[in-house]
Amino acid sequence: MEYSLIRLTAEWADTYRTLRLRSLKEEAVWFASTYEEESVWPLEMFEERLDETFTAGAVQDDQLIGMVSLLANPLGQMKHKARMGAFYVAPEYRGHGISKAMLKFVLEHATPVYEQVTVMVSSENPRALKIHESLGFEVYGVEPRANKYHGKYRDTTLMVKFLNTDKQ
Repeated sequence: MEYSLIRLTAEWADTYRTLRLRSLKEEAVWFASTYEEESVWPLEMFEERLDETFTAGAVQDDQLIGMVSLLANPLGQMKHKARMGAFYVAPEYRGHGISKAMLKFVLEHATPVYEQVTVMVSSENPRALKIHESLGFEVYGVEPRANKYHGKYRDTTLMVKFLNTDKQ
């Protein structure tokens, strides 16, 4: 399967919005945000999100088929770390290594800038947990009842990958 990995900029906001809303609608249980919350956001909010984050996109024939964001921590004593989120590959494109390739792409960007990257993964999503573990993420805890969707609680597995381990 042919696709390319790019950094999404504000010019991709409309396409990004479409895929983001699809992810929230179809896979609601895996995200902290909801379709109802983000569907009313103006396009400018998605443009700002892309301007303020490093968001990787998997693109096939000018169509966005996957995305993951790296969010910097703005607090002074926490600027050495970033967090990944908004991770999604459209179901019809899964099973082709796109998820792993996108994560590697983001980690390549993160490595010269940050010392560690964290991610929160639904404890009920073994595929996502396995992909992160295969790239060196380690579990450092579980937040019980982290999300509540339609009255059902879900735990979140907290994971970290240390980068630039030679820095002190």
